[in-house]
Amino acid sequence: MMTLYTPWAAALLLALGLLWLELPCFAAADQSWHPSSARTATLDGLRGLLASGVFLHHATLYALYLTQQRWQTPPSFFYTQLGQASVILFFMITGFLFWDKALACAGRLSWPALWWNRYFRIAPLYYLAVALMLLVVAIRTGFIVHVSLTQLLKELAPLLLAGYQGLPASINSYPRPGLILAGVTWTLHYEWIFYLFFLPVASFFARRQSWQRLLVGVGTLSSFIIMARHPGIPRFGMAAFFAGMLCASLQRESWGAQLRLLRRRYPVQSSALLLILAVLLMSYPGAYATRPMLLLGLSFFMISSGTDLFGVLLWRPTRRLGELSYGIYILQGPVLYGVFALAPLRHLALRGAWPYWLVLALAYLLLLSLAWLAHQTIELPGIRLGRKTQPWSR
Repeated sequence: MMTLYTPWAAALLLALGLLWLELPCFAAADQSWHPSSARTATLDGLRGLLASGVFLHHATLYALYLTQQRWQTPPSFFYTQLGQASVILFFMITGFLFWDKALACAGRLSWPALWWNRYFRIAPLYYLAVALMLLVVAIRTGFIVHVSLTQLLKELAPLLLAGYQGLPASINSYPRPGLILAGVTWTLHYEWIFYLFFLPVASFFARRQSWQRLLVGVGTLSSFIIMARHPGIPRFGMAAFFAGMLCASLQRESWGAQLRLLRRRYPVQSSALLLILAVLLMSYPGAYATRPMLLLGLSFFMISSGTDLFGVLLWRPTRRLGELSYGIYILQGPVLYGVFALAPLRHLALRGAWPYWLVLALAYLLLLSLAWLAHQTIELPGIRLGRKTQPWSR
């Protein structure tokens, strides 16, 4: 019997999305804006699955929000993990990719150029999502200013920082406007902390091999110990960044090459990875704990070493999904809000599990289409503008 939290419903929805992206009209997403290699190709596919996992997490969470006005994790290990584990793996990807950049140039990165390009990578779609949020706020408040101009400016000013500062508690007396964005922008704060402060300090240790080994070894161990003793989002984020950095260092030490050689001789890596993920998704109530974090770190090392889940991570639609991952992540809130704001769709969704998932299927396909359109018209032009206008040498 199907319920709202049946795991195979998520698999069906994801399969539908991959079939949707196989359509020729999405072929433009094959032109990646970033360089890729055989080593990181699996990470490109992973991004799309993670963004879709966060969508599924919030999509099932919306059922409680619609009926009881409660914004909290869904009463399901599986769907809670889809959101939390996906965020942790996103942080690991960031740590892996940018620490690998630092190792490649012995820590001598052009920081102004990196920050400039990061801004033009993150900001355009962020501002689009914020604009949609402000439009909803304006509609809900009747296009009337209910607070003083000074107060309104104080509420709007943080929105200009491209996610570095969190969203205000209210805008123009409209409470919790961040829920219009499904609250996803909180992760951008930790991404900016990593780029602006942590990575420049860490890169000093990349100048010598012994130093970088010391940093990632001690940093990973200590961050996991601190995380276990003092749980909290900042500690989990730091542990995830260090875990990604450790994987990058192990790749440079050829550990990943050994795993890839083993995979070619004994193709059981994907089976082992699938088993680890199944245990993680079905056995732990959330990802923000030591054991799930260790399982996620092991899974990430396998994927960054080329384990492709029987080729799923290398499929063309999966790679397209990865190319659209930031748009899927940042725009899912407005899409969910807009779909459920339509009374006929909302009433249909609340009739039962099957109608709810039918509406979610419509929302997912709409999200993929909107993410593709935003990728072509806003995201890629923004990235190119950043590269064209940055005044510092690479």
